[in-house]
Amino acid sequence: MMLRQLFAHPTKRAIQAGGTVLLAGAMVCGSVPAYSLGVLKPRQVTPIVHPNEPAVTCNDRAEYEYYRNDGELGRRVIFNWAQCVGLISEYQKHQMVKKDSVISRGQFVEYLYRLSGSPEVKNLPAQSPYGDIKTDDPRFPVVMWARQRGITWGWSDGNFHYDTPAGDSTIVLMLYRLAGKPDVNVPEYHREAWSDPWDKEWPNMPYGSELHKAYLWITQKISLEKEGYINEYYNVRFGMNFNAQSGKNSWFTFAEYDLAFSALRVADSLGAFDK
Repeated sequence: MMLRQLFAHPTKRAIQAGGTVLLAGAMVCGSVPAYSLGVLKPRQVTPIVHPNEPAVTCNDRAEYEYYRNDGELGRRVIFNWAQCVGLISEYQKHQMVKKDSVISRGQFVEYLYRLSGSPEVKNLPAQSPYGDIKTDDPRFPVVMWARQRGITWGWSDGNFHYDTPAGDSTIVLMLYRLAGKPDVNVPEYHREAWSDPWDKEWPNMPYGSELHKAYLWITQKISLEKEGYINEYYNVRFGMNFNAQSGKNSWFTFAEYDLAFSALRVADSLGAFDK
């Protein structure tokens, strides 16, 4: 069962009996004097829930916001979903919508941990493998969970860099590893299909590498179309950016919260949190 089902609430299909309709019927029967029309209020109707009615999920709520075709649609959909699944509060949502902020590596790992059910972390070592995260640090179990799950092992300098901004490629890789590195179809490389060789066009993402597979996985269209996610306003947009100084494409953008939540939501639709 996917995360969006875990945070579900029952659907309530209400049949609203408006005051006008009730009064009109009553007046026909002669039971309601005309002078009392101004003080009567519509009756409160108890919603009818049908047997085996499917639950309304966080994704359903986000999609509803989407189809309202409101002005700042993309961001509202993403942040509403994040609030619905319990990652952020109402106050945090409004703050994040107003201002673009970069997410840290540690904050993203915390979201992964929480969306995975906040499991008990066992067999914690007596000595931390990270120079900047001690064993008595409240964040220690979370980073060790990420290490045990093979999501991230920190940096080569021996530190975890919890508060360091996360790059968009970091977001993709962590989700792909959390999902168990699903098989993806890597198309056969044809040199003639590119104006420049792949290694020149994308020097930081070797063809067929783990990072390349991670991007192919999270942007696969078949699964996303089944979930109704393919839309110009909402599809996950990860930055293969062109560096004007070097003349080459390179990864140099930091991931903001809307991109992180967008990636989490799509990864959920792909079953990443079912593992």
